[in-house]
Amino acid sequence: MKQVACGSEHSLILTQLGEMYACGRNHKGLLGFGQDVNDRHLATRLSSISVKQVAADREQSICVNSEGYVMAWGSTCQSHVNNWTPKIVDSLSI
Repeated sequence: MKQVACGSEHSLILTQLGEMYACGRNHKGLLGFGQDVNDRHLATRLSSISVKQVAADREQSICVNSEGYVMAWGSTCQSHVNNWTPKIVDSLSI
């Protein structure tokens, strides 16, 4: 295991091989598996995205993929809309 990121009701797990797993509550798409997925009590691999870093907070999940792009899902700050699967963030503002 390389990194673990925890939100209030979900967790992201990153392996040394760049595989990302998610578990917990899928509220607003926090797990990134899509809208039709129920909560996951066992960590499940999230697609075939190769990842360098993960982060999580109360209502969103974020990763940096192997190409250096920031991806976000859940109730993201960028769009204030629920992204049920990871999407590349077009721009960041502070």
